[in-house]
Amino acid sequence: MQSTPSRTSSRLLSPVARLATGLVCALVLNTLPAHAEMAVQPVPKATADRIVAQVEKLIGPGYKVSSIFKTPILGGLYELRVGDNLLYTDEAVSYLFSGNVFDGKSFDNVTEERLSRLTAVPFNELPLDLAFKTVNGKGTRKLAVFEDPNCGYCKRFRRTLAEVDDVTIYTFVVPLLGPDSLAKTRALMCSSDKAKLWDDWMLRNKALPTEANCKSDATEKLIALRSKLNVSGTPTVFFADGSRLAGAAPKEQIEQRLVAAAKVAMK
Repeated sequence: MQSTPSRTSSRLLSPVARLATGLVCALVLNTLPAHAEMAVQPVPKATADRIVAQVEKLIGPGYKVSSIFKTPILGGLYELRVGDNLLYTDEAVSYLFSGNVFDGKSFDNVTEERLSRLTAVPFNELPLDLAFKTVNGKGTRKLAVFEDPNCGYCKRFRRTLAEVDDVTIYTFVVPLLGPDSLAKTRALMCSSDKAKLWDDWMLRNKALPTEANCKSDATEKLIALRSKLNVSGTPTVFFADGSRLAGAAPKEQIEQRLVAAAKVAMK
Protein backbone atom coordinates (compact mmCIF):
# COMPACT_ATOMS: atom_id res chain seq x y z
CA MET A 1 0.00 0.00 0.00
CA GLN A 2 1.32 3.40 -0.89
CA SER A 3 1.33 5.97 1.85
CA THR A 4 -0.41 9.26 1.37
CA PRO A 5 1.02 12.67 2.25
CA SER A 6 -0.81 12.68 5.57
CA ARG A 7 -0.53 10.08 8.30
CA THR A 8 -3.84 8.36 8.85
CA SER A 9 -5.09 5.13 10.36
CA SER A 10 -4.93 3.47 6.93
CA ARG A 11 -1.87 1.54 8.10
CA LEU A 12 -3.90 -0.03 10.89
CA LEU A 13 -6.65 -2.53 10.23
CA SER A 14 -9.60 -4.14 12.00
CA PRO A 15 -11.02 -2.05 14.89
CA VAL A 16 -8.43 0.67 14.39
CA ALA A 17 -9.46 1.08 10.77
CA ARG A 18 -12.93 2.00 11.97
CA LEU A 19 -11.40 5.00 13.71
CA ALA A 20 -10.62 6.35 10.26
CA THR A 21 -14.31 6.65 9.48
CA GLY A 22 -15.61 7.25 12.99
CA LEU A 23 -13.64 8.96 15.73
CA VAL A 24 -10.78 10.31 13.62
CA CYS A 25 -10.26 14.00 14.12
CA ALA A 26 -7.78 16.68 13.21
CA LEU A 27 -7.45 18.65 16.43
CA VAL A 28 -6.37 22.27 16.21
CA LEU A 29 -5.40 23.40 19.67
CA ASN A 30 -4.08 26.61 21.15
CA THR A 31 -3.18 24.91 24.42
CA LEU A 32 0.11 23.44 23.18
CA PRO A 33 3.57 24.93 23.60
CA ALA A 34 4.52 27.44 20.88
CA HIS A 35 7.23 25.10 19.56
CA ALA A 36 6.42 22.05 17.49
CA GLU A 37 7.71 19.47 20.00
CA MET A 38 5.18 18.58 22.68
CA ALA A 39 6.29 18.46 26.31
CA VAL A 40 5.27 14.86 27.00
CA GLN A 41 5.56 13.18 30.39
CA PRO A 42 6.21 9.60 31.45
CA VAL A 43 3.24 7.63 32.81
CA PRO A 44 3.27 5.72 36.13
CA LYS A 45 3.59 2.00 35.44
CA ALA A 46 0.25 0.97 36.94
CA THR A 47 -1.62 3.60 34.91
CA ALA A 48 0.34 2.78 31.75
CA ASP A 49 -0.28 -0.97 32.08
CA ARG A 50 -4.02 -0.44 32.56
CA ILE A 51 -4.42 1.95 29.60
CA VAL A 52 -2.25 -0.17 27.30
CA ALA A 53 -4.18 -3.34 28.18
CA GLN A 54 -7.52 -1.65 27.44
CA VAL A 55 -6.33 -0.14 24.17
CA GLU A 56 -4.74 -3.37 22.93
CA LYS A 57 -8.00 -5.18 23.68
CA LEU A 58 -9.85 -2.61 21.56
CA ILE A 59 -7.51 -2.64 18.56
CA GLY A 60 -7.28 -6.40 18.44
CA PRO A 61 -4.59 -9.10 18.27
CA GLY A 62 -1.46 -8.38 16.27
CA TYR A 63 -1.24 -4.74 17.32
CA LYS A 64 0.93 -3.72 20.24
CA VAL A 65 1.43 -0.39 22.00
CA SER A 66 5.18 0.27 22.01
CA SER A 67 5.15 3.50 24.05
CA ILE A 68 2.80 5.67 26.09
CA PHE A 69 3.21 9.27 27.23
CA LYS A 70 0.97 11.88 28.79
CA THR A 71 0.57 15.02 26.65
CA PRO A 72 -0.73 18.56 27.25
CA ILE A 73 -3.47 17.99 24.66
CA LEU A 74 -6.90 18.89 26.08
CA GLY A 75 -5.51 18.89 29.60
CA GLY A 76 -3.78 15.53 29.45
CA LEU A 77 -4.63 13.05 26.70
CA TYR A 78 -2.37 10.00 26.52
CA GLU A 79 -0.30 9.36 23.38
CA LEU A 80 0.12 5.70 22.40
CA ARG A 81 2.39 4.54 19.62
CA VAL A 82 1.12 1.55 17.62
CA GLY A 83 3.53 0.66 14.83
CA ASP A 84 4.02 3.81 12.80
CA ASN A 85 0.89 5.51 14.12
CA LEU A 86 -0.15 7.52 17.16
CA LEU A 87 -3.44 7.09 18.99
CA TYR A 88 -4.77 9.34 21.73
CA THR A 89 -7.04 8.49 24.67
CA ASP A 90 -8.15 9.79 28.04
CA GLU A 91 -7.19 8.11 31.31
CA ALA A 92 -10.41 6.11 31.43
CA VAL A 93 -10.10 5.06 27.76
CA SER A 94 -13.57 6.48 27.23
CA TYR A 95 -12.58 7.53 23.71
CA LEU A 96 -9.81 6.56 21.32
CA PHE A 97 -8.66 9.08 18.73
CA SER A 98 -6.63 8.60 15.57
CA GLY A 99 -5.61 11.64 13.55
CA ASN A 100 -3.41 14.69 13.44
CA VAL A 101 -3.04 17.32 16.14
CA PHE A 102 -2.09 20.81 14.97
CA ASP A 103 -0.63 23.61 17.06
CA GLY A 104 -3.30 26.30 17.24
CA LYS A 105 -0.77 29.14 16.96
CA SER A 106 1.74 27.95 14.38
CA PHE A 107 -0.44 25.26 12.71
CA ASP A 108 2.53 22.89 12.99
CA ASN A 109 1.48 19.24 12.70
CA VAL A 110 2.38 18.09 16.21
CA THR A 111 1.48 14.45 15.55
CA GLU A 112 3.74 14.30 12.52
CA GLU A 113 6.56 15.97 14.47
CA ARG A 114 6.22 13.46 17.30
CA LEU A 115 6.20 10.50 14.91
CA SER A 116 9.22 11.89 13.14
CA ARG A 117 11.14 11.98 16.41
CA LEU A 118 9.88 8.65 17.72
CA THR A 119 10.84 6.88 14.49
CA ALA A 120 14.11 8.74 13.90
CA VAL A 121 17.10 6.81 12.53
CA PRO A 122 20.66 8.19 12.69
CA PHE A 123 21.51 9.04 9.09
CA ASN A 124 25.05 7.71 9.41
CA GLU A 125 23.62 4.29 10.30
CA LEU A 126 21.84 3.93 6.96
CA PRO A 127 23.65 1.43 4.68
CA LEU A 128 24.24 3.92 1.86
CA ASP A 129 26.03 1.26 -0.18
CA LEU A 130 22.56 -0.16 -0.92
CA ALA A 131 21.39 3.21 -2.28
CA PHE A 132 22.28 5.12 -5.43
CA LYS A 133 23.08 8.79 -5.35
CA THR A 134 21.66 11.79 -7.20
CA VAL A 135 23.21 15.24 -6.71
CA ASN A 136 21.24 18.43 -7.33
CA GLY A 137 23.41 21.56 -7.46
CA LYS A 138 26.23 21.52 -4.92
CA GLY A 139 24.61 18.71 -2.97
CA THR A 140 25.69 19.98 0.43
CA ARG A 141 22.40 18.95 2.05
CA LYS A 142 21.31 15.33 2.10
CA LEU A 143 18.31 13.07 2.44
CA ALA A 144 17.46 9.43 1.84
CA VAL A 145 14.25 8.29 0.19
CA PHE A 146 12.62 4.85 0.03
CA GLU A 147 10.61 4.31 -3.15
CA ASP A 148 8.78 1.47 -4.90
CA PRO A 149 9.08 1.11 -8.70
CA ASN A 150 5.30 1.02 -9.16
CA CYS A 151 4.38 3.69 -6.62
CA GLY A 152 2.45 6.54 -8.24
CA TYR A 153 3.06 8.84 -5.28
CA CYS A 154 6.79 8.13 -5.65
CA LYS A 155 6.74 9.28 -9.28
CA ARG A 156 5.04 12.49 -8.25
CA PHE A 157 7.47 12.95 -5.39
CA ARG A 158 10.45 12.29 -7.66
CA ARG A 159 9.39 15.29 -9.75
CA THR A 160 9.28 17.34 -6.56
CA LEU A 161 12.78 16.22 -5.55
CA ALA A 162 14.10 17.18 -8.99
CA GLU A 163 13.15 20.79 -8.15
CA VAL A 164 14.98 20.86 -4.80
CA ASP A 165 18.41 22.50 -5.15
CA ASP A 166 21.64 21.85 -3.26
CA VAL A 167 20.80 18.34 -2.08
CA THR A 168 22.29 14.86 -2.37
CA ILE A 169 19.56 12.24 -2.63
CA TYR A 170 20.23 8.64 -1.63
CA THR A 171 17.56 6.38 -3.12
CA PHE A 172 16.66 3.02 -1.61
CA VAL A 173 14.40 1.01 -3.91
CA VAL A 174 12.12 -1.30 -1.94
CA PRO A 175 9.53 -3.62 -3.53
CA LEU A 176 6.25 -3.19 -1.67
CA LEU A 177 3.64 -3.47 -4.40
CA GLY A 178 3.85 -7.05 -5.57
CA PRO A 179 5.85 -9.35 -7.89
CA ASP A 180 6.36 -6.77 -10.66
CA SER A 181 7.94 -4.34 -8.18
CA LEU A 182 10.20 -7.14 -6.99
CA ALA A 183 11.26 -7.99 -10.56
CA LYS A 184 11.98 -4.35 -11.39
CA THR A 185 13.98 -3.90 -8.20
CA ARG A 186 16.13 -6.95 -8.94
CA ALA A 187 16.77 -5.73 -12.50
CA LEU A 188 17.60 -2.21 -11.33
CA MET A 189 20.08 -3.43 -8.73
CA CYS A 190 22.00 -5.17 -11.53
CA SER A 191 22.37 -1.95 -13.50
CA SER A 192 25.69 -0.09 -13.71
CA ASP A 193 23.88 3.27 -13.80
CA LYS A 194 21.00 2.91 -11.39
CA ALA A 195 20.38 6.65 -10.98
CA LYS A 196 19.90 7.22 -14.72
CA LEU A 197 17.74 4.14 -15.16
CA TRP A 198 15.59 5.17 -12.21
CA ASP A 199 15.10 8.76 -13.40
CA ASP A 200 14.31 7.54 -16.92
CA TRP A 201 11.54 5.42 -15.41
CA MET A 202 10.26 7.79 -12.72
CA LEU A 203 10.55 11.10 -14.57
CA ARG A 204 10.38 10.16 -18.26
CA ASN A 205 8.31 6.94 -18.24
CA LYS A 206 10.96 4.97 -20.11
CA ALA A 207 10.51 1.26 -19.51
CA LEU A 208 12.32 -0.26 -16.58
CA PRO A 209 13.76 -3.77 -17.14
CA THR A 210 12.17 -6.68 -15.32
CA GLU A 211 14.86 -9.27 -15.99
CA ALA A 212 17.92 -9.28 -13.74
CA ASN A 213 21.18 -9.97 -15.56
CA CYS A 214 23.34 -10.61 -12.50
CA LYS A 215 23.36 -12.52 -9.25
CA SER A 216 22.97 -10.15 -6.31
CA ASP A 217 21.53 -10.27 -2.81
CA ALA A 218 21.02 -6.48 -2.77
CA THR A 219 17.23 -6.77 -3.11
CA GLU A 220 17.00 -9.12 -0.14
CA LYS A 221 19.11 -6.68 1.89
CA LEU A 222 16.81 -3.81 0.89
CA ILE A 223 13.75 -5.82 1.95
CA ALA A 224 15.40 -6.59 5.31
CA LEU A 225 16.29 -2.90 5.73
CA ARG A 226 12.72 -1.85 4.97
CA SER A 227 11.49 -4.22 7.67
CA LYS A 228 14.12 -3.12 10.19
CA LEU A 229 13.24 0.57 9.75
CA ASN A 230 9.50 -0.14 9.66
CA VAL A 231 9.08 1.51 6.28
CA SER A 232 5.49 0.49 5.59
CA GLY A 233 4.69 2.94 2.80
CA THR A 234 6.43 4.80 0.00
CA PRO A 235 7.78 7.34 -0.42
CA THR A 236 9.41 7.62 3.00
CA VAL A 237 12.16 10.19 3.54
CA PHE A 238 14.93 10.31 6.14
CA PHE A 239 16.72 13.61 6.76
CA ALA A 240 20.23 14.26 8.03
CA ASP A 241 18.97 14.80 11.59
CA GLY A 242 17.48 11.29 11.57
CA SER A 243 13.86 12.40 11.31
CA ARG A 244 11.52 10.76 8.82
CA LEU A 245 8.61 11.96 6.72
CA ALA A 246 6.06 9.67 5.06
CA GLY A 247 4.23 10.56 1.89
CA ALA A 248 4.69 12.71 -1.20
CA ALA A 249 5.31 16.00 0.61
CA PRO A 250 5.42 19.31 -1.30
CA LYS A 251 8.68 21.08 -2.07
CA GLU A 252 8.07 23.72 0.62
CA GLN A 253 7.84 21.08 3.32
CA ILE A 254 10.99 19.32 2.10
CA GLU A 255 12.86 22.62 2.16
CA GLN A 256 11.68 23.30 5.72
CA ARG A 257 12.84 19.89 6.88
CA LEU A 258 16.22 20.27 5.17
CA VAL A 259 16.72 23.63 6.90
CA ALA A 260 15.71 22.16 10.27
CA ALA A 261 18.07 19.20 9.80
CA ALA A 262 20.94 21.53 8.95
CA LYS A 263 20.34 23.51 12.17
CA VAL A 264 20.51 20.32 14.21
CA ALA A 265 23.80 19.39 12.51
CA MET A 266 25.29 22.78 13.42
CA LYS A 267 24.63 22.37 17.16
